[in-house]
Amino acid sequence: PAPVSAPATMATPGGVAGRVLAGSVMAPEDVATPHAPRSAFNSPKPTPAEDPLVSEEDMSASMSTRANAAALPNDTRSYFRYMRMRFVPSTIIIFFFLYPQVFLSAINMLSCVSGDTVSGSEVYHTQAVATKQYLASDTDIVCWEGPHVAAFTVALAVLCVWIAVPTAVFVLLYKNRRDLGSPRMVRTWGYLYACYEDEYRTWEFAVLLRKVVVVSIVVLGRPLGPGIQQQLFFAVVAVSLGTHFWVNPFHHP
Repeated sequence: PAPVSAPATMATPGGVAGRVLAGSVMAPEDVATPHAPRSAFNSPKPTPAEDPLVSEEDMSASMSTRANAAALPNDTRSYFRYMRMRFVPSTIIIFFFLYPQVFLSAINMLSCVSGDTVSGSEVYHTQAVATKQYLASDTDIVCWEGPHVAAFTVALAVLCVWIAVPTAVFVLLYKNRRDLGSPRMVRTWGYLYACYEDEYRTWEFAVLLRKVVVVSIVVLGRPLGPGIQQQLFFAVVAVSLGTHFWVNPFHHP
């Protein structure tokens, strides 16, 4: 008589014995291994097709995190090089963003007016007060005395830095003008010239110069009166617009 075979899907020892009685040969994967459970560390990551709770965005974010972790440098020298490549562009962006505001605050410390030219206060009617100079942005502060001396020193130092840094960057880009297309230069300084045509890659400094001229007219042009200031301002705007449309420095889409 033919032996009675046990169900092949049984996972208990009795099921295995039944298959032995039936004369079948067990495959290696049929043998249960209760002492080697699959852990979360050696199990493969689920894919969206296997696990509907895992989305494509989650998988992409996880892969990006692992890739960034793998890209981190191993030694100290590479680490500082890695940080420098990201520190310089961030600093340049912040510097050019804050440039007009800081320049305006510093140049205000240099603008003083005499007491007889200031209106709106009765203290300037005396001859002693009329001979002094007062800060144009705050006429309660006497120029070249007390706190203004310290403020003037700090403002002068800030102006020197604010003029020296763009000049140094301009010289650097001009010296490396044939190498501006390299990945290293684009990664570090590309913010300043990536949107311009190749022959006008230093145009950002023309924009910066226009801002400096406008701020200087607003602050240092106070003794000239509002009428002259307006004329100078519109002249600068007209020259800037004409030059911009004539040169057309931006990349064409």
